[in-house]
Amino acid sequence: MEQRAEMLNREMTRLWQEVEEMSQEQWSPEQMYQQQTNQEQSGTPWASLLLSALQHWQRWAIAGVLLLHFGLHWWLRKWSREPEREEESSDSDVEEEEWEEQNNDANEAQEENDGANEAQEENDGANEAQEENEGANEAQEENEGANEAQEVNDGANDLERFPEEHIEWPVQHLDRDCKSVRALMEIFIHVFQHFFSNTSFVVLEKAIEVGSAFEGWSPREEDITYRVLMPLKPPRGHIFHLEPGPVWPARNFRIRVELVCTCGMEQPAGPTPCFLHDPEEEQRRNEGPSILQDLCTDSYLDVQKTALYFQIFVRRSWRALPLSARYRLTMLPSERSCKFRVTQRRGKKILIELLFGVQEGNSDIFLSSQYTEAAYTPSTMWPESYAVAEMKFFRHIASQAQPDSFHLRCLQLCARSLLGREFSTHTLKTVVMHLLTIMPLSEWHRRHFLERLEDIMGYLQSCVEKRCLNHFFIGNDNVPEEIILPLELRMAEPLNLFQHLVQDPDAHENALVEFEELRHRLRILVLHGR
Repeated sequence: MEQRAEMLNREMTRLWQEVEEMSQEQWSPEQMYQQQTNQEQSGTPWASLLLSALQHWQRWAIAGVLLLHFGLHWWLRKWSREPEREEESSDSDVEEEEWEEQNNDANEAQEENDGANEAQEENDGANEAQEENEGANEAQEENEGANEAQEVNDGANDLERFPEEHIEWPVQHLDRDCKSVRALMEIFIHVFQHFFSNTSFVVLEKAIEVGSAFEGWSPREEDITYRVLMPLKPPRGHIFHLEPGPVWPARNFRIRVELVCTCGMEQPAGPTPCFLHDPEEEQRRNEGPSILQDLCTDSYLDVQKTALYFQIFVRRSWRALPLSARYRLTMLPSERSCKFRVTQRRGKKILIELLFGVQEGNSDIFLSSQYTEAAYTPSTMWPESYAVAEMKFFRHIASQAQPDSFHLRCLQLCARSLLGREFSTHTLKTVVMHLLTIMPLSEWHRRHFLERLEDIMGYLQSCVEKRCLNHFFIGNDNVPEEIILPLELRMAEPLNLFQHLVQDPDAHENALVEFEELRHRLRILVLHGR
């Protein structure tokens, strides 16, 4: 605004200068002096000019007097003839009055008859007007109804043509932040391997990106969490033995850590010392970091101990990194994961959560440290996680679908409408994954945006009414072959995620009410954009 004010001020100054130059060019002092000299040298003294003006004034005065005399004479003649015109006008008025009186009597009877006819006609006209008015009212009501329908139709058409353009999507920079998180994880893993490579501590493998942020969507801008699964491998001379636990609602396992004999094992560097039969190796194992002593409870891998140890490692290693001079690390409380926030100098914040998992064979299923829906999960219990399989599924869909597919936008919008407790983000993700394998991927184009939202709500409504929503990866023949599942999961019976609705009628009633609220919030979000 200040620059524009200065520009306007300069422009006004320039215009004023141009006006002054033009005025000086038109009436320069030399021109004014020359004009005055010409007038003085014209040979006509001021006295003679004044005398000539007086002579002309006398002539015009005489002419004005004559014109005034002629006009007065014409007005007197006109005024003298007006009485004659009044007499003629009065005589003609008398004759007209007599003629009118003679015809009044004859017309009165006719008028009375006409009045009766007019009354009848007025009555008929009133009836017709009443009928026309009623018809007009009906037509008006029909027209108003048609207009309202047209307005609704026009709004629906506009919404169908451009349903997503007026929605306030959260401003997210997922690609950029994912790269930053990926680079940071590589640094942590490199430091970890440097310190614990020759110990009997747990071995870290390459981090696996999981969760909605890495899948390409997130419900809201303010609660984006970048989750990374850190695969754990047993150190040299140890093995993980997976023991099945209770199923609530998915499978759970305990991970027993066992020592194995390595006397007969050959390595590229030569024979491998055995912790069981080599006293020196056993003593070295007891003195340094040990998975059995530091991360286990009664020989079972403990989730809380593992999370706490990595929290300490991240905090201490961060101080030695050059990044600590430009970024601030804040550890956040968590019993089953390592959660922290990285803040830049300009205030940009990234929330990162490290989950720990043990792979089931060579499959895409892991036993994870993530929280479960159960009220209490023992620290030695590792629930089965399908986060890696879900990540691979959405990558598979992205490779098969059109570039402008809106399946993630649909999932994002539905997740933004969640407020209750009966339905979670994972519930909606399960519904969308089922529909993606049932419907052609070409039907997820942006022009089908509203239709797919209705399909998602319709599928969820049917599941709530039937009290049955099957797990996507357990006993589902529609899972893509690119996703590697344990054989027992492919051959198992479908797992009902809504089994609690079957067992609890009150929970089912609450789910029905909550679904209607969810669908209402989704419609409001689509219509109003937020």
